Order: sequence, then C-alpha cells, then structure tokens
Amino acid sequence: MTDKMKTDGGPTDMAVPEIVSLLPLRDLVVFPHAVVPLAAGRESSLRLIEDAVRAGRPIGTFGQLDATMDAPTENDLHRIGTYTAIHKVIKQPDGPVRLAVQGLSRIRLIEVIQTHPFIKARVEEVPEIMPPAGDLESEALVRNATNLFRKIVEFSPHLPDELAEAIANVTHAGRVADAIAASLPSFTPLAKQELLATADVKARLQRLVALLTKEAEVLELGSRIQSQVESEVGKGQRDYYLREQLKAIQKELGQSDDRTQEIDELRGKIEAAGMTDEAKKEALRELDRLSKMPPAAAEYTVARTYLDWLIAVPWSLFLAFRNLFKRKLKWEDVTAILGIAFFLIVFLLIPFVHGGALFGYWTPRLILPALLSFYLAEFLFIDEKIVRRSTPIACTVLLLVFIQCGIEAVMLV
Repeated sequence: MTDKMKTDGGPTDMAVPEIVSLLPLRDLVVFPHAVVPLAAGRESSLRLIEDAVRAGRPIGTFGQLDATMDAPTENDLHRIGTYTAIHKVIKQPDGPVRLAVQGLSRIRLIEVIQTHPFIKARVEEVPEIMPPAGDLESEALVRNATNLFRKIVEFSPHLPDELAEAIANVTHAGRVADAIAASLPSFTPLAKQELLATADVKARLQRLVALLTKEAEVLELGSRIQSQVESEVGKGQRDYYLREQLKAIQKELGQSDDRTQEIDELRGKIEAAGMTDEAKKEALRELDRLSKMPPAAAEYTVARTYLDWLIAVPWSLFLAFRNLFKRKLKWEDVTAILGIAFFLIVFLLIPFVHGGALFGYWTPRLILPALLSFYLAEFLFIDEKIVRRSTPIACTVLLLVFIQCGIEAVMLV
C-alpha cells in the first residue's frame, strides 16, 4: 500500500525519550514523516498499542530480520528504527487492529530492558548528517531523484500523478529521500531498511538514485515489451478482421469459392503428405503467405510451384532412408525400400536388355503387365499408411511382382 507524506513543515521538534515501547514490524519500514497504515494481531502488539494510546505516547517501530518469527527478541530486530506516533486505531471484531501511524525521527536500539507483556528498550535519536549549504552534488542528486521518481510515476498505473507533484514541493533533501522511498511499494523491505539506516543525507540520496535508476529502466523495458505485444496482437486482430471482411466481400461477389477451395485443398494435401515436422512447418508458412497474395502477383506462381513440389516429394521414402541411416528402421521402412528397389532395378534396366531393342521380344503383351505390377508395387510400398493398415496385402504384391519379374526374365532369355 502506498505511503503518504506530509510535505509541509520542517523536522519534528518532539524529543525522543530514553525508554520507548517497541513494535516489531514484518516486511515493513516506517520512514520519518510518512503516514503508514499498520495491522497488529499479536497479543504483545495489542497490549503495547493499548498502553501507548492510553498514555498518549509515541512508540518505536523496528523491522524484524526474520518476518516469520512470532516472538522476536533483541537480536531479531534491526538496530535502526523510527520513533512513531499513533494517530488512529480501529478495532475490528475477530480480526487484527488497524492503525494509522506517522514516523517522527530515526532512533537506534541500544538495549532491550523488558520483553513482557511487550518489548521496551533503551533508544537514542539518530540525527541526520546534512550536506553543506550550497552543495552542488546534493542539489543534483535531489533533482535526479525527483525526475526519476516522476518518470516512475508515469510508467506505474497504480501510482497517482499527484504523488510526483507532492514530492516536487518538498525542499528538505533528507525528506525528499524519505518521501520517495516511502512512496514506492516496489522497493524491497531490505532496500528500504538500508535507506532508513543511512543517516548521511548525501549517501542516502546516492543510494536512492541508484535504486530509482534501476526501477525506471525495468518499468521502461516492461512498458516497451507491453507496447510491442499489444502492437503485434493488434496487428494480428486487424489482419484477421480484414481477411474475414475480404472473404465476406468476395462471397457476395461470388469470387471466394475457387480461392478458398484451392487453399483448403493444398492444406489437406500438406497434412496427408507425411512430411517431416520441419518441412510441414515450412509448407504451412508458405501456404499462409500464398493465401494473402493476389493471384496476379508475380510471386504467387513461384510460391504455388514450391508448394506443389513439397507435396509431390515422396516423404515416406525419404523418412525410410533417413531411418535406415539412423539405424531406426521399421517394417514399413523396409517394405518401402524393397518396393522402390524392385522398381529401379527391373524397370530401369528394360531398355538395356537384348542390346537395347525396345521391339521384337518387347511386345505390349509383355510390357504392360510388368509396368502395371511395378507401378502398383511402388504405390503400395511408398504409401506407409497402406502398408501399416494391411501388411499381408503389401507382402502379397511384393511376391507377385517378384514372380512377374522372373517370368519376364525367363521369356526374354
């Protein structure tokens, strides 16, 4: 929750007593002059608040080193805390007590003198070490911190714009550092505690500027990434709507059927071609590019030819040989390789038999059965789906082709 700052007036004149009651805080740091909402639920904390409100005394707020501890001791608390006034207490039935507190000044824990019913300790005020009057480096640090904080507010939707204006009206260098540190929920409790423990105002400003620079860079990068994502999503949605509108217009003009059917037909052929993952991805990418081209474009014919070539490649045979070299052969791979081997060995050697004579012994009666057998074998063995669905048929065709080849060879001799 964002802390609020009082921007009017100077440092508090309230003296810090030697003994104060201590309220341990989990993952929370109260800065001087910052108004902070708190919630208290531990029995010791409730009794401390009741005692402080009844007596009208401020308390000391100290952060815990380990936020999971329910009963922290002196060694479990940071040494630097804040002398804090309780402004308002709201008791809720069956719930924690809500209170609004305001930091007054920095205090150092010297020693704990009481642990029950709540912690009391001896403390001392920690005065700020101010830079010399007219120190240019300090003025530059204040200006840089203010500008960086304004930039962070612009990139942060949960921080109101008025917050930057309120910080710009603070003139005290120490209060500027405390106000900015108290206003940024993105700072970790450890970073805030480090700033609280730094009494030297110039050193505090230097550390604050380093934290603000990093925070501004992170927010700027996040804003740029968000803008890119929104731009890409917006472009995709715009293209989708325009494409749908174009389809509707073409449908009204009676021009959408042929083009849509052509793209759908090519998509179906790509899905049925049995391509590798890489080839299928490339084919679908090229198909998407083709669907966006006008048919009259010069690249349309090139893209369509490329897709037809990808679809026509015998991917099943390619996968079979790739598995052969990878030593991952399957039964359908073996049948595919054997089928194409019979086709190449027998069919391609026909012109070289009997001195290359294509007539005489090579009558149509002998050629046609052989060619039909070879083409049928090639079809069955290259198509893995047919082989996988009916292996006996594939083996029978292979046997018939082998017998046919033998008969033809005997008749030729």
